[in-house]
Amino acid sequence: MKHITALGRSNSKLLITLAFYCFPLHIRQVDFVFENPLFGVFFALFTPLLDPEVMSRIRFNGKNIKVLQETIHPDHLPVDLGGNLEMFSNQGWCEEFLEWDKWYEETNKFGFCVHEIGERQKEEQERTCRNERAWGKL
Repeated sequence: MKHITALGRSNSKLLITLAFYCFPLHIRQVDFVFENPLFGVFFALFTPLLDPEVMSRIRFNGKNIKVLQETIHPDHLPVDLGGNLEMFSNQGWCEEFLEWDKWYEETNKFGFCVHEIGERQKEEQERTCRNERAWGKL
């Protein structure tokens, strides 16, 4: 839940505007199912940022999935929500992300480590930083 508080009001408003008005897909409704009770508390902080039209599109179902099933056809819901689709699994994504670890390890082998920098490179690096700071003041 730390990521919600880290957003701030202005970024939250931007995110909401992006999701409901700038995204090239019309969002008719957003349903939350099995949400954490604290989510409602944090959501209450953002409700003043929402238009009444957007608020009417958001539903908190909690553990009551019957309302969700009345709105969404069972052919479009996974089994754990009372539908006909197979259960969602993010195992494939997890495996793919873990494969990227090898790529990052290989990529980080190029270049040089900070502790291997000689005196000449340190002076050059300091000079570059001074120049960048000078340009930043302009």
